[in-house]
Amino acid sequence: MIVSRRTDHVWRMISAALIGVALAGVPALGISNEGCLFCHSSDLPVRRIDPALTLEPAVYSNSIHGKQIACDQCHVGVSNDLLSHRNASKPVDCSRCHGPKPSAVPEEHRNRNDSIHAHWREAGEMEVPKCKDCHGYHNVEPAASLTSQVNKKNIRAMCGQCHGSPGSDIAHKAPQTAISYDKSIHGRKTNGPGTRTATCTDCHLPHHPKAEASTEPINKSEIPGLCGKCHQGIYDQYRNTIHGRDLAEGNKDVPACTDCHGEHTIRLPSESESSVSPLHIVATCTKCHENKQILRKYGMSADRYSSYRDSFHGISNRFGDVRAANCASCHTAHNILPESDPQSSIHPSNRPKTCGGCHKGATVNFAKGTVHLAPSQESDSLIYWIGLFYKMMVIGLIAMFGGLILLDLSKRMRVRDHHSDEMTGGDAA
Repeated sequence: MIVSRRTDHVWRMISAALIGVALAGVPALGISNEGCLFCHSSDLPVRRIDPALTLEPAVYSNSIHGKQIACDQCHVGVSNDLLSHRNASKPVDCSRCHGPKPSAVPEEHRNRNDSIHAHWREAGEMEVPKCKDCHGYHNVEPAASLTSQVNKKNIRAMCGQCHGSPGSDIAHKAPQTAISYDKSIHGRKTNGPGTRTATCTDCHLPHHPKAEASTEPINKSEIPGLCGKCHQGIYDQYRNTIHGRDLAEGNKDVPACTDCHGEHTIRLPSESESSVSPLHIVATCTKCHENKQILRKYGMSADRYSSYRDSFHGISNRFGDVRAANCASCHTAHNILPESDPQSSIHPSNRPKTCGGCHKGATVNFAKGTVHLAPSQESDSLIYWIGLFYKMMVIGLIAMFGGLILLDLSKRMRVRDHHSDEMTGGDAA
């Protein structure tokens, strides 16, 4: 161990001397990179001091920085003289060019001091990524480059270093979201041909400001607009619905896209695992429409699920019949409007067309009557009294037949006892 330490010390002394000689022989080049690369890309013993101090000149010169800026613009205070290398231990400050204030780079390439990562870093989370963790060191390339770490096809792998690793200390804050994403429709398309699908940075904008709520990376009111960047037609429908209008006015109780479809586990409606599949859509809708607090707050009817569950459609759906009408079959998936709106699919004038989606040839009379039927003495009273009559009749019939069975059993027992007595008397005689 002592010999090894002495050898390392000797090597460092020799390396420093050789670097000094090399630098003395190199003319002052100002902001030119040639003086830096003379040592940091050569076979001089600088590699012995720290392998991280060397780089491939071609890699750096082909990077976006190598074509535009000099080494000392990032490594401030370090020049070609040996003494200035004492400043090399200072961390590179990317915000000198990429800061939030007006700078030499376009707005989209500026970092934000109020991003979710910046806030975590200020709170003492040491594993939160810095600029170099995403963009690289000397190999920074434009996002359009296929070999860039932040290219659309490489984003998932890059983000997955923290958000897809079970062993990461950050896993408890964002548990394996990249792994969930891989199973979603977006993740599967990323691995397939073409890149026309949402990746991490399409939703979680790279340098986006932190959300209002500390536990909410994306503000709920922003979600429809984010999804609408790809799903424009659906977004146009949603924002004019009862849910979309209320959300735009700041009501966080109404559902946004992710409340129904999920976040990182989005699947096609035709997939049985999807939260909006015919088998699961009822449970998804009832998260709000069976929430007692929401029902009381907005004065909504509390029998929508129970009345559907007891209907023919609801019973068929519970037994796995995906053809049976569910919530979206009548109310539509995204263009949900109040019954009083003439554009609503459940407006009285539109019900024949809505019902006709399954029941071909449905007429106005077919679509008449209460849909979510919960008869009482006040509403649908005829059905209520007929139902009550049948219930009482069934109870009466059961009681009558039960009584007849008891009477029959009683008689059989008496007859058996009578025969038993006769047999006993004959034997005695």
